[in-house]
Amino acid sequence: MRPLPQPSADPADQPLGGIGRLLLCRLAHAQAQGRVPSVAGCALIDGRTAWTGVRGHARGVPPTLDTQYRIGSLTKSFTAVLVMRLRDRGELRTDEPLETYLPGTVAGDRTVRQLLAHTAGLAAMTPGCDWPYSGPGPAHPLSSAAGVLCRVGERFQYSNIGYALLGAVVERVCQEPWEDVLAREVLAPLGLRGTGTVPGPGAVQGWSVHPWAPVLVAEEVGDARAMAAAGALWSTPADLARWAEFLLGAARECSTPTHWPRWPSRPGCPAVTTNPEPGSGSDCRWCGTRGALWSGIPAAYRDTWPRSGWTGGAVRAPWWSATPAPG
Repeated sequence: MRPLPQPSADPADQPLGGIGRLLLCRLAHAQAQGRVPSVAGCALIDGRTAWTGVRGHARGVPPTLDTQYRIGSLTKSFTAVLVMRLRDRGELRTDEPLETYLPGTVAGDRTVRQLLAHTAGLAAMTPGCDWPYSGPGPAHPLSSAAGVLCRVGERFQYSNIGYALLGAVVERVCQEPWEDVLAREVLAPLGLRGTGTVPGPGAVQGWSVHPWAPVLVAEEVGDARAMAAAGALWSTPADLARWAEFLLGAARECSTPTHWPRWPSRPGCPAVTTNPEPGSGSDCRWCGTRGALWSGIPAAYRDTWPRSGWTGGAVRAPWWSATPAPG
């Protein structure tokens, strides 16, 4: 694994010269504007991490590339990759209705593809649930018809419920918890050791402003339960840089068909196709560069800065490429 450039607080000691100094200035502006205790960022050029930066303090010391932050809805990009991984192995199809894999929901006629692309007409959050801001997540992501807002394809509607349902599909197909499947199928192969659902001892404490008083309140680390696949991951700047490189196709050793199929299908599931159809997405480099794996990131998240206790992404992808590859 290629080492990442290390962050420096000295404007005169920045990779990329003037561009590095400008990025450091942008990072300082983001920290001040967001009023966050610490912030970390990275910049990729031609799919490779060319600059990293940190500002502020986390638990009394400056953050590093290995400081763990709660990454919120960036979790969805991991869930999307996992679903496409199972699709490539023939364990599920994106054009199948949800009812095929998860019987009994009020959204059973929505397809996996529509859930990936936020076009299934589902609400952003389960009605009555205030997770992740307080309390645990719901026991079921879609317990009533109140979570269905509109007809399929009527409009783009960002949906935590949709990705929670995708996590449930993964669990039903694989017969094990979503986080365990993700760790085995995605995190371990890419060497993302600082990413998971449980924060480490040095993880950054998230803060929010009290709604009725100008004081900071420590954010709870509640059990996401059914919403885990939509936003429960913690990660580090180093891991997210590596993740961005993978999605953009630069991590060639981890994105070629010869690497991923080392993890065999379970008995009864078709093996990975050695000569996939054009556009099938079996070559994960194609998925990253053509956008199939970006289906979990809405436009608002393509260029965001961190919020309190969260790490934001700064990776661009053409919006026209956000539709999953054919299933």
